[in-house]
Amino acid sequence: MKRAERGSSLVEMALIAPVLLIILFGIADVGRAFSGHITMTNAVREGARYAARHPTELANIQKRTFVEIGNADPSLDCGTWADVLVLPETDATGNAKRVRLTCDFKTIIPLIFKTGKFQMTATAAMKVEGPP
Repeated sequence: MKRAERGSSLVEMALIAPVLLIILFGIADVGRAFSGHITMTNAVREGARYAARHPTELANIQKRTFVEIGNADPSLDCGTWADVLVLPETDATGNAKRVRLTCDFKTIIPLIFKTGKFQMTATAAMKVEGPP
């Protein structure tokens, strides 16, 4: 290496390091978002399953869904249990219940989303099996 080129490696690394860190944290955010969405999907499925057996117990359906979220993922901000929507749905085979949950996902570094969070929604519907 020539004497005039000694510091060029350090300068190149200083220019590339922030880009590499952003890519690394971006990959981590995508993984965390995917995990959070799976947690939300499992929670609304559990709520819809409970709603299929107990269609008139709105408060219990909401609590059951929210309990499934629990403290599983601190990057999810789902509000309170009352934010779980239980919607009646009529299909060709009879009545069904649809459970919808919307949560804010907090990113590690707020580059794309200036607030550092974005909304994710999960929905599940099941045919009512219990008394109407």
